[in-house]
Amino acid sequence: MINNIKKKIRWHITDIKARIGIGNAEILRRGNLPAYAPQEPRLLSIPLGDESFSSSDVLHSTFCTQEHAANVPFSLWVKTQHANECIRYYPAGLNSSENPKVMVFFPGDLTLRTTKGERRVVHSYKSNSPQKVIQAVQQWAADANIPALYVGRPGTFGSSGNHDNRRQITEIKLMNESLNLLKKKYKIGEFIVTGQSGGGQIAAAMLNLRQDISAAVITSGLLPVHFLTRRWRKIRPIPGAKKHPIEMLYDPTEGIADIPKDPQPIIIIISDPRDRVIPFNSQVLYVNRLKKEELTVHHIYAHAPLPKRHALREHGKKAAALIAKGANIEDIRIAIVSEDMRNTS
Repeated sequence: MINNIKKKIRWHITDIKARIGIGNAEILRRGNLPAYAPQEPRLLSIPLGDESFSSSDVLHSTFCTQEHAANVPFSLWVKTQHANECIRYYPAGLNSSENPKVMVFFPGDLTLRTTKGERRVVHSYKSNSPQKVIQAVQQWAADANIPALYVGRPGTFGSSGNHDNRRQITEIKLMNESLNLLKKKYKIGEFIVTGQSGGGQIAAAMLNLRQDISAAVITSGLLPVHFLTRRWRKIRPIPGAKKHPIEMLYDPTEGIADIPKDPQPIIIIISDPRDRVIPFNSQVLYVNRLKKEELTVHHIYAHAPLPKRHALREHGKKAAALIAKGANIEDIRIAIVSEDMRNTS
């Protein structure tokens, strides 16, 4: 009881300090964003080659015009009912005539908030670049012997938008329309979608919304979004965190009944039971919902690297490549064990 009171007092002291800006100068010096600092959207930057992606773009959000988007390589001008954005993608192995099957990867979230509310971008993003993404996609396509695409979510990897608005229905609609445009542009027959963490929510959404998903591989996925959001808001309130209304967030578990059953897509969920970012039980909840709808799902337990036990994107990409080659689930499980060996030391 006393400890709980102390925790609440400390939280309110931290919140007050953040509101009045104590320590903001140091936070800004590090290139991060204070808890209550306003986002000031900037014109989308266009990194090329080995130029690093802009962490500032992710933190502040970006805007783009259709004219400016024309200067962005491998990009789509995506229009939905609620947003118009430039969505940048990174292709490998696409044929000029037609592409019967293509793999698509949706990356995870890029921003974190500390207990003091400070917003920052994950370290790995600061050293990433278009050239590195292209090289990774090329290797993935070569492994699978079919084309591959890496799609930048709104506000990240060269796409315009506000990454703070992730998980919302608006983001899902933008990603869905992006696949529509890519399908038309490259004459794509079907997709194998793969998503890590927050990108797993998008992959699961595509399963619900589309008829052309032949397989989905979701790693460490953020899946029962409403359940987890309510839980996180209750047990770990963070100063300055936006609280979008629950009904604005897309929850993949609520659309499972719409997943096609004839033919049924291949569905693989890969989880580490020790995941410290997305609770393992929430991933199990999603798997059980799939089974309740009489869908076949393969739930594979894996070893993600320390300290978070969360990063399983390479496992997912390997599984997707094997699906593209026609491998059976036993071969995929063996390959996942092989991938695990990199993280068990």
